[in-house]
Amino acid sequence: MTFKTKAKTRLKLFLRRLGFLCKKPTKITRSLKISHTINTDGTITKYDSPIFKLPENTYSFESELHVYLEEKKLANPKCQFDTNTKTCVCGKTIEDFSTSKCIKSNKSK
Repeated sequence: MTFKTKAKTRLKLFLRRLGFLCKKPTKITRSLKISHTINTDGTITKYDSPIFKLPENTYSFESELHVYLEEKKLANPKCQFDTNTKTCVCGKTIEDFSTSKCIKSNKSK
């Protein structure tokens, strides 16, 4: 930084502290920046412009169930549970899968 710019900066800061200079007013934009939403049935909703209202989730329970199943599946990486059909290769249903680990995951190839 040169002496000239340093002097200008110090002078402006001093004048701002005394109240002679004000910060430039900034425009507050209140909008969500959501590009798209992926629903549980596989449809994608894209948003071209900023939206001012939260999108309504009509599939809230299905979304929560899908996230729960995916997290449980990630905890057991060798598991072959299919979250779309909600069944496993070993024959387990959702109820069995949520209470215990998958049998196929413990076997090695």
